Amino acid sequence: MFLRSVAQALVLGTPLLLSGCLYTVQRFDDGTVLPPGVSDLSLGIGKTSSWSAECPEWVKTESSGEHKGECAVYDNSVDAAGNWQFGTQSYVKPKLVQLEENQYHMSWRLGVRKEWGPFKGVEIGWNLDAPTEPATLEFWGKLGLPGFADTITAHSLTVGWGIGSWSDNSWWLQYSLSHGFGSLRPWLGSRLLRQATRMDEVSSGIGDKLVSNPRWIGQVFGGASVKMPKAVVLPDWLALEGTWTLSGAAAGLTTRAQENDVAPMGNFGLHLGMGWSFAP
Repeated sequence: MFLRSVAQALVLGTPLLLSGCLYTVQRFDDGTVLPPGVSDLSLGIGKTSSWSAECPEWVKTESSGEHKGECAVYDNSVDAAGNWQFGTQSYVKPKLVQLEENQYHMSWRLGVRKEWGPFKGVEIGWNLDAPTEPATLEFWGKLGLPGFADTITAHSLTVGWGIGSWSDNSWWLQYSLSHGFGSLRPWLGSRLLRQATRMDEVSSGIGDKLVSNPRWIGQVFGGASVKMPKAVVLPDWLALEGTWTLSGAAAGLTTRAQENDVAPMGNFGLHLGMGWSFAP
């Protein structure tokens, strides 16, 4: 009971944290909708690839003007007397370097209605992923979709809002489908996201006009969860999930990389999740 009380306190307190303005990568959304009054707290950890545009060592990066974001290369040399001979200046695009970083996740969901019109259920909740400059908080509502006569197959449609920078916010639409095989439930899903403006693009200084530069991002994800035996110290379920972010324009890239169109096709993250369910 103590552990569950601590978990519930975290659920209530986490939404008060400040949020960044990048997308999330951990879902653990299997398309099911919780019964009214039942809630679920999940935690996740994993590795996600990101990208950085790097200039050669000791090379200046242009911060403004026509060549903003490019590497300024100087054709210098040393003559026989040991004196520097300054040559011409040219510009090259930065080199794209792939990085990996740890990604952490917390989410909470609550069933609010069993049926609503043609829908099989209604659910609300929030997701928190970090680090995303520094963290990204999303709120959402989920509708259980009709179409399957059995109760083993489930699919849902989720509409969400992510807290962004002062200039705008993120909005997204997500679909998930799963089928149960005893205690195992694999799922597939996709998300279309209009991502909020990155924090480093909002303003270049105090008093400057806020800039709005949202981006469209597509994501596909898949995974599987397994129900665990009931025990006080164990989670109620464990899950493994992979997420592929299709748009490279915002896949962890620096502004410099985006401006030079050196974005890759996307990135991939693999995450382990666990959750605890709370009945009324």
